[in-house]
Amino acid sequence: MDIGVLLPTGTAQWGPADDPRELIAFGRYAERSGFSSLFANDSLLSPRIEALTMLAALAPVTETVTLGTAALMP
Repeated sequence: MDIGVLLPTGTAQWGPADDPRELIAFGRYAERSGFSSLFANDSLLSPRIEALTMLAALAPVTETVTLGTAALMP
């Protein structure tokens, strides 16, 4: 069974004083823990770290997980 993780990129999880680079460590930890995919989403209702930028930051530091968008606003 493949189980993925939705990255907590919203401002509810990350405030101005937090370092978004911690999400990269979170993604690497999820991969080492056996999760098969990492997803980032977008929203018109609440600010968040931009999904494609987040996935681009994870691409060079992960090896086996599938990266994808849960929702992406054009």
